Amino acid sequence: MVYRVEPASFPDDFPERLEAFRQAAGFSRRELARRLRTDVRILKRWNNGTRPDSANLFALFVLAAGIGLLYLLLPEAVGAGPFDREVDGE
Repeated sequence: MVYRVEPASFPDDFPERLEAFRQAAGFSRRELARRLRTDVRILKRWNNGTRPDSANLFALFVLAAGIGLLYLLLPEAVGAGPFDREVDGE
């Protein structure tokens, strides 16, 4: 038996999400590149539609989560995780 897993679709509006995140965080392109330990040219490629590799995407999500702006990059995931649920009495 062969299992085939369809990859999750990458959002077409990623460049817009990235720009909204960068502006909300108050980062210049150079500062965002520095925090992601990448080059500004890489960010320009992402803004032009190139998909980030998994390591850079993970670093971006960790950074966004750390400053409370993950919802700008992953609006469909907000409230879907086990730690996002409210507990009665809390």
